[in-house]
Amino acid sequence: MAPTRRFPLRYLVSAVPLALLLACKDFGRRFEKEAQRTAANVEEFLSFEPTRPAPASVAEQRFDQIVSIYLETAYRHDPVRATKSGFHGRDGELGALSREAIEETVATLKRLHADLERVDARDLTGDRRVDHGLLADRLKAEVLDLESVRRWESDPNFYLGRVSEGFFTLLARDFAPAPVRAAAVASRSRAIPDLLAAARRNLKRPPKVWTEVAVDQTRGAIDYLETEAETAFPPGALDAEQEAAFRDALGRGRQGLREYLRFLEDELLPRSTGPFALGPGTFERKLYLEEGVTIPLDRLLLIGEDEVARLEELLAQEAEKVAPGQGPKAALARIAAEHPAADALVPAAEAGLAELRRFCVEKRLVTFPGDDRPTVRPTPPFARAYTFASMDSPGPLERVAREAFYSVTLPKPGTSPARAEEELRFFNRYALPIVSAHEAYPGHFTQMERLRHHPSTVRRVLRSTSNVEGWAHYCEEMMLEEGFGGGDPKLRLAQLQLALVRACRYVVGMRLHTREMTLPEAVRFFVEHALVEPAVAEREARRGTSDPTYLAYTLGKKMILKLREDWRQAKGGSGELGEFHDAFLACGAPPIPVVRRILLPGDVGPVL
Repeated sequence: MAPTRRFPLRYLVSAVPLALLLACKDFGRRFEKEAQRTAANVEEFLSFEPTRPAPASVAEQRFDQIVSIYLETAYRHDPVRATKSGFHGRDGELGALSREAIEETVATLKRLHADLERVDARDLTGDRRVDHGLLADRLKAEVLDLESVRRWESDPNFYLGRVSEGFFTLLARDFAPAPVRAAAVASRSRAIPDLLAAARRNLKRPPKVWTEVAVDQTRGAIDYLETEAETAFPPGALDAEQEAAFRDALGRGRQGLREYLRFLEDELLPRSTGPFALGPGTFERKLYLEEGVTIPLDRLLLIGEDEVARLEELLAQEAEKVAPGQGPKAALARIAAEHPAADALVPAAEAGLAELRRFCVEKRLVTFPGDDRPTVRPTPPFARAYTFASMDSPGPLERVAREAFYSVTLPKPGTSPARAEEELRFFNRYALPIVSAHEAYPGHFTQMERLRHHPSTVRRVLRSTSNVEGWAHYCEEMMLEEGFGGGDPKLRLAQLQLALVRACRYVVGMRLHTREMTLPEAVRFFVEHALVEPAVAEREARRGTSDPTYLAYTLGKKMILKLREDWRQAKGGSGELGEFHDAFLACGAPPIPVVRRILLPGDVGPVL
């Protein structure tokens, strides 16, 4: 065993015996001050791991305390993230986003990383050994975002998202009695002026597209507070005084957002001439820290381009079965025409979930941890600009609320009939089951429910996009491979187009952020290669400007398929599919190269 490393004792708050504390040389004022400030939250975070083995060594005690202090730091910096995660100790806060507060957070994260390096991973066992590397990369990734990417200087949605989600996370779920949540809403409302004042001071030259999106999203947030938020609590849930305070809070929130909207339109939009591209170096670094991918960018791009070409060929073959001699566009138009009306979309999505779950159970494709079901609803107005469908599950630390929401985006009020038709064609009767497999069964909802039961808090709260989105995208293809839909070529055609959209995201995301592609070129790429409607292409391309690693869908799916093949070979070709799925989900949601090391000990093979 490696010798014990020196370790700052400000992290040994409650789990370490007093005798050990007194024996350490740097016990003093710094520790006492830090201990007083964080002790309550540390105790709370430690209690989220009731099934995790107790630390067996000083190194494991030290590591557990660093995890707790990281969470305390992260949630102090972003209290809305805390609420979404299910930790409710900061529900009345929005956090400070002044330049000084951000610089202080960066310094704290760097200090945490230095302290983590003093804990030798070889002195840890089980989940903690894996978690050590995950936390180290996450700390560096968060520093990269705040110090190098600097969205707080270039994206007005960085602040707007904090406000919108700050309200939504308090109102969407019954994690506490109505008066408690209403009081938290009021407290966050009072924090809006300071938060948005920081935005006005910090924002420099955003990309025009980000400010345009922020204008649209701000209007949606105002609409949300004027409509859904007003009826968030049933009559009688609040007494007269609480009701008045709650409505006054919503009024303050709306006023703050209206002032922000004026700032965006009158002051920020005219100077929104900045670039959105990360640049090759930052892109490569971000991809490594967040997804564990070390493939050189030129080869990575070639993999994506090859995947686009492969899927285009498969799409053409399947289109011939649907519309012989007419080509892929005609075949896709034929299935797209069969879509529900706007007011029938939510019921149509609801109707398909039971069949997806039944199929998974009958085929033994995955083990469901319980009987909770998601609720289908329209996407909240403030979130419509970037997404057609999404899953919002209870946070991994949530102990009370069980509501999960599968959101589908309806055309916003005032949309022209032609534009509304374009958007609704995305949800045709063949694509909708594939989207639902991605979002619910056996995709996001299933994975998040499994994740809530993982014994490691690190594994529950730190998730890799290529794992989460890769799993959901993999499920779309896997369900049809296993017989869902009875081999209907129209269903296969819809699945291939959705896969092609993700593969185009892969290529577009890389090209946008290595300065090889403009936004109009990205829109054309989606129209020409994914064969989507212009309205869909525009939304996809806009998302790519602010979501640089949304190649993660296709990249994650391909890494999972490779892992599945290698896992079966390691099993002598006898491994059952459901066994692989359960083993994969049991790892949590770390980067897939980490999952490979867990499921294939000693493996040194390529991830793709």
